[in-house]
Amino acid sequence: MTNKQRSPNYPGIDLIEAVESIKKLYPKVQRGEFTPSDAALPMGYNSVSGPVRRKIGALRQYGLIEQKRGDNARLSNRALTLILRNPASNEYRTALREAALDPPLFRELYESGKHISADDALRQYLVVERAFTNEGATSFIEVLRATMVVANLTEFDNIAGQGEVKPPHGGGIVSPPPAEIQGPPSRQTRTLILPLSATEWATLQAPFPITEEAWTLMKTVLDAMKPGLVGESKKGQEESGD
Repeated sequence: MTNKQRSPNYPGIDLIEAVESIKKLYPKVQRGEFTPSDAALPMGYNSVSGPVRRKIGALRQYGLIEQKRGDNARLSNRALTLILRNPASNEYRTALREAALDPPLFRELYESGKHISADDALRQYLVVERAFTNEGATSFIEVLRATMVVANLTEFDNIAGQGEVKPPHGGGIVSPPPAEIQGPPSRQTRTLILPLSATEWATLQAPFPITEEAWTLMKTVLDAMKPGLVGESKKGQEESGD
């Protein structure tokens, strides 16, 4: 009998859903300990089941809950920041970014820049190098993409904006060269991944920062190209009988 292949462990939900889950959980548990049974109903389940435990596991991987005695857990300080702080605050954005990079594979892909690879290239890497199944790789990419977008990590950048760069061949963290005093901002080619839907993405690559004139020109060109790039919505096709 052949054993069914299983993909490596990763959060079963994206960070958007994880934050919504802790917001639903907080009114019931506050800062106290809770069990999976306590968490089931606030998160939309009638009883403890596989989906409940997978969701709790994902919250743990994002660093949003802390394991206590046995099955008991408690919301972490990071979770409380995301529940109670203003989403526009630096504290909230930092907590979101840290949560997105807590799962080891998410961090590895971000640090290597593979998180902005095309879906096919990333899926190939996951299947060949990380022993994912094809289905597991597809699900993983959807979770990764949504998490990177909500945490504003859709480009190749240094970790947490700390002004530190890791050398390519290991070793300690080295500081980048100091910026010129009162000089113009340096332009670097950056790749941005922009969401088109929950599962589709567009890639924009340019030397940023660009000028206001260049930004206006880019939008004008996109508007001019719109008839050839934008088709009728699925709903419209169904109504027209196509």
